[in-house]
Amino acid sequence: MTRLSARLEADAEELEKNSNAESLAKLKGGLNKFNDRIALSKVLSTIFQAAECEARKRRLQALSDSIDTGHVSRQATKIAQQVLTDALCNALNTELDALDAEFLKVEFAKKATSAKSSTT
Repeated sequence: MTRLSARLEADAEELEKNSNAESLAKLKGGLNKFNDRIALSKVLSTIFQAAECEARKRRLQALSDSIDTGHVSRQATKIAQQVLTDALCNALNTELDALDAEFLKVEFAKKATSAKSSTT
């Protein structure tokens, strides 16, 4: 494209010397188009990369929106109810009493958190 652009520029200069205004205008228009193509070719890969990143971002957002975190929360609650029993709570409090740390008491509070919210 650069060689073609240089050739067109040389042709334009030749025609300018010969004062053929119509042909000169036509060649200058062609030269401008080729110069625009050269400029575009220099940034085209960047444009494609940006478009690909945006498409990936939209796909990931769609996947994120479709995730059902409620199932994970329900499973965590089910496991907590099975593992965190009153017997475990009493055993921990007995150990704390034995360590003279009666001021530290263990209680299991059951509280629900909404899906997609962070838990602590």
